[in-house]
Amino acid sequence: MGTCVVGFCLTLRIESPVALRLRVVNMENVPALIRMKLRFWMVFCGIILVIVSGCVPQYLAITSSPLNSAGTAKPIPISTPVPIPVAYAVLRTNGGNLRAGPGTNFPVVTVIKRGDTYPLIGRNEDGSWWQLCCVSDPKDASGEESLTVWIADTIVKIEGNVGQITGEVEQHHLMEPLFANDFTARWNVAYRCDSERCEVAECTGEVNAQVRSLRNNIWLEIDRNVSWLNNCGDDTLAQFQIQRYNGQDLEFRACFGEKKQFEGRLKQAKTESFAREQAKSQKKSQN
Repeated sequence: MGTCVVGFCLTLRIESPVALRLRVVNMENVPALIRMKLRFWMVFCGIILVIVSGCVPQYLAITSSPLNSAGTAKPIPISTPVPIPVAYAVLRTNGGNLRAGPGTNFPVVTVIKRGDTYPLIGRNEDGSWWQLCCVSDPKDASGEESLTVWIADTIVKIEGNVGQITGEVEQHHLMEPLFANDFTARWNVAYRCDSERCEVAECTGEVNAQVRSLRNNIWLEIDRNVSWLNNCGDDTLAQFQIQRYNGQDLEFRACFGEKKQFEGRLKQAKTESFAREQAKSQKKSQN
């Protein structure tokens, strides 16, 4: 069999006779949540060169230089005190979404269950959404309940006097996006194979990520370019999406075909290797 060089963009959990190991180093001075996402991108969208003809590399390493990023926003505390509640919202459905703003185009902050009750502190102009206080910010490790949220009027029962609640919203803690609309990132990657059978022993390159567009005020469509120096690997371009408020990933728009091909070739190589070992074992037993 010949040597097969494959590019893919998703983590593969495949058993093989030789273990593949990935590690990320040199991620100093990068905020924790962004560092987590960049590690995800590097593992999910790096070019990995693999020999599948019975000589899988025994060691793979991906390294990175410190990230240059722009526009990571944090929640902004506002000193305005929360007014004493005069009314409450009680969820009357089995489950309900508490959102970052008055509309379904805002991300879900948390989910509550039937009977959960929250103080009302505001509402939008047409009264279709109520502002509640308060829940824990997902990005706040302290767990302090200081984040105001919104819930649709159609799924709650209002108790108390709502006459004093106006459309003028009192906000003391706004949920800000984790990734800005113009988010960019750049980092270096390196490939190394310690097996003598590898045609490419080392390869270095650069990854550039840049926002292409913002969809529904929630999803950032990001282009991820991988360029390898001296043509030691195949340059790739993939587009993926992240939820700008919490960094959650949406399904990739590219590389699924390459992943399936990669899985198929690994499976075929493993099967053929097993068949060869079985044949050798049978031949020895016959002798």
